[in-house]
Amino acid sequence: MNTAPIKTGILSFGMSGKVFHAPFLHLHPGFELSAIVERSEKKALQFYPDIRSYDSVDALLTDPEIGPKVFKETPIPSSGLMYDLGPHLLDQMLSMFGMPLRYSKTLGNNREKTQVDDFVHFHLEYPQGLQVAEPIILRWTPWWICKEYWE
Repeated sequence: MNTAPIKTGILSFGMSGKVFHAPFLHLHPGFELSAIVERSEKKALQFYPDIRSYDSVDALLTDPEIGPKVFKETPIPSSGLMYDLGPHLLDQMLSMFGMPLRYSKTLGNNREKTQVDDFVHFHLEYPQGLQVAEPIILRWTPWWICKEYWE
């Protein structure tokens, strides 16, 4: 089944947009990098001369050619390793290995009185027995163990 690439826009061309998002969208045959929001310096055209550069997110969102409107990283009240680091690691695992046959995740709260997850484990299962596991652990070390860093 041949489908047209999804015309895609990036909401910022900072470090993540420049290093991670734009190169992936530019090279992936399922996407067409069409627009980027650059509030101050206009640098994206140096790398991607065929894109449209917008001054605001609202301007990009009203572009009828961009769509569907999906946000990968949105400011949400939740936090923790799953929300803060998880999307980036999952993106890398899926980029390297593709869609798994099965997957699971485990969340944990290991620090005393924490209100967010400080442990995440992703497990992706692929054909021919390939197993991809990625633990993310935030470990709290008491100040007296590493007191030279606190003084």
